Amino acid sequence: MRRRLKHTSNADIYEFKYEFKRECLAEFEQLSEQGYIDLFYGDESGVSLLPCVPYAWQFADEQVVMPSERGGSVNCFALISRDNRIHRHLTVSIGT
Repeated sequence: MRRRLKHTSNADIYEFKYEFKRECLAEFEQLSEQGYIDLFYGDESGVSLLPCVPYAWQFADEQVVMPSERGGSVNCFALISRDNRIHRHLTVSIGT
């Protein structure tokens, strides 16, 4: 038997995913508080000498410049727990 698919808005899909992820996170946090798992939150960041500025305000008679150099970059990935335990990894690349 063939049926048409139900149409739904993206807002409904995002709300469903958001609620599902909130429930999962709450369950992980409860397991962590009970001592069954070690829960860590992850984040990453990077810096380089080559700025990325998509736009800037300037007066009509003014030239705005950002000094930059070709060079390396530093990236950091870290996992941190609610009791401030941290695991981190740095990656340094040397520019050419």
